Amino acid sequence: MNRLWLRIASAFFLSILILLLLLWWALTSTIESFAREQVITQLEDTAQLISQQLQFQEIDEIHENVEIWLEDLNTESNVRITFIDTDGDVIVDSMHNQASMENHLEREEIQVLLEDSRRSYTTERYSDTLEESMLYHALKTYDANGEIAGIIRTSMTLNSLEQMIAEFWRSAAFVTGGLLILFAIISMLIARGISRPINEIIKVTKELRNKNYSSRVNIDTSGEIKILGESVNDLAVSLFEQTREIEENERELESIISQINSGVMIVDKAGYIELINPSMTSILNLTKDDLIGKHFTSIKSFPTLIRLMHELYQSNRKIQEELHLSENFIYDAHLTPYYGKGWKRRGIIVVLHNITNIRRLEQIRSDFIANVSHELKTPVTSVKGFTETLLSNEVNDEKTRNYFLQIIYDESDRIDRLIHDLLQLSRIEKHDIPLNIKTVDVIQLIHSTAATLQNEIEKKGLTLQLPYLDEKEMYVELDVDRFSQVILNLIANAINYSKEDGNIKVGVVFSKDEFVLAVTDDGIGIPKNTISRVFERFYRVDKARSRHSGGTGLGLSIVKHLVELHKGRIDVESVEGEGSTFTVIIPRKHYDESRL
Repeated sequence: MNRLWLRIASAFFLSILILLLLLWWALTSTIESFAREQVITQLEDTAQLISQQLQFQEIDEIHENVEIWLEDLNTESNVRITFIDTDGDVIVDSMHNQASMENHLEREEIQVLLEDSRRSYTTERYSDTLEESMLYHALKTYDANGEIAGIIRTSMTLNSLEQMIAEFWRSAAFVTGGLLILFAIISMLIARGISRPINEIIKVTKELRNKNYSSRVNIDTSGEIKILGESVNDLAVSLFEQTREIEENERELESIISQINSGVMIVDKAGYIELINPSMTSILNLTKDDLIGKHFTSIKSFPTLIRLMHELYQSNRKIQEELHLSENFIYDAHLTPYYGKGWKRRGIIVVLHNITNIRRLEQIRSDFIANVSHELKTPVTSVKGFTETLLSNEVNDEKTRNYFLQIIYDESDRIDRLIHDLLQLSRIEKHDIPLNIKTVDVIQLIHSTAATLQNEIEKKGLTLQLPYLDEKEMYVELDVDRFSQVILNLIANAINYSKEDGNIKVGVVFSKDEFVLAVTDDGIGIPKNTISRVFERFYRVDKARSRHSGGTGLGLSIVKHLVELHKGRIDVESVEGEGSTFTVIIPRKHYDESRL
């Protein structure tokens, strides 16, 4: 702080010094005038005193006594006293032998008093006798008859006056020096007293600048400095509260952004990343440390995104574009500038919405429409063709006509099953099917359901292995009809895709909380890249095989939704050419959310 107290003390001391110098200069002429007046007064008083002693004496007595008086006065004073008669002769002189002194009749002070009515006269002139400048005071003295007995003249050399003044200034200089030393000490004490709280305030302001908002000014003072300290403390409190509010807002914003499923990234006006949420780091496959504080061009793996950001910085206009950032993901990119005060651009905000599922659903919807159309077109075409043939009366053979009618019936039944499955699937997806939950022996349910497929199993020469029916019953809370459909569809699916003379195994596992059902076949299996699609509507691993078996392509989709209605899940494992395993896991206790 460059010794603030020293600068304050120096300024204070210099002010006092200047004040004393001005006072000294102002008093110089006053002191000299005062000293002169004091000397004149002394000369007047001395002359008056002698005059009073000689008053009312005869002239001869005056001449006799004046010398005695002069000797007494001369021992007590440095005033020169001269008694001069009316003829100008020096009767006596306190500092010079009167016998050797010339007549003083021509002296200015003598002439003025002898020629004028004034009793006294004061003048300054050069003394021929002493050969130096003198200050003279002359006073008429009278005898007993009232006649002028002579003139009493008192005088003092100007050198003596100057010595008196010099002596005064020496004393004044000594006193002034002492005062200056005292003032210097007082200045330092005052300066330290002033600078200490100021230094404390400066220290606290530096702490505030370094974001230490808990720092406070603790000073024992009064006046403006106390007010300043209190103001700094108020500022510290205000900064602390504002900073805490800003930090809370930032945490709240960061918390909100971190919960957003879409990727969010904020980049400053220079292109450096300020904020990024976990979704964006996941999309970019980078960590937060890899991105925060780095330039956006460091995201080298995504040149399309970098290109869009460059375009926004150049055009300063919102950009929306669909990005394929990786092989399996599609994102709807929104890039927009954001502004601060005065509409100055502070940076850009990048938001990436994952629309992969939307596009996938759109594709599924498109495939669904195409599949429904195809599934309906085939039987409708058959029905229409055979009906037209029959209506043309070209078929006369009863056997052939019955064969055609059977085909029309089968295709109509197929259309009916398709419509039924579609309606059922729609109701399941909308949770429009209430579950009739009962406690069921699931082993018994598996056996009774599998029995309905015995003909199909025997036709293909398949072997079906079921859990053993033993004395120990395994109970699960479920909807008998809906879960029977799950078992039926899974076994039917295994039958459709199994090779002749193949094996199908239905296994169960019970734990305290869950029931696991696994249906395994050694059929054609499912290609690895299509496993995720087996539960889609109308998806078939082998379209010809499934359609020939009479399936609608909705069975596994219905199974998935029925399992989810039971708060469970279904998984599939498959090796192409070796077979597949469908595993259903549901809780043994069913929790009805409508009762919570």
